[in-house]
Amino acid sequence: MSGYSESVDCPRCGSKESLERSIDQDDVMGICPECGYEYHTVYSILSLEAVNQEREAMELKPLKELKKPMKGWKD
Repeated sequence: MSGYSESVDCPRCGSKESLERSIDQDDVMGICPECGYEYHTVYSILSLEAVNQEREAMELKPLKELKKPMKGWKD
């Protein structure tokens, strides 16, 4: 997947100089050279136990194992 880079307004100070970059659809980062605000995508993989706790809250049956990632997925 191709990435992009674009100017965006900083959500913290409103500067027009803020920059957002993406390596791919799952990895976005931005930085404001005016106020220092920085953000980036953070993701993690939950344990089976944690997934089942969420499923219980959603009134879904528990899993015996987590679904395998799609081919090419990088953890």
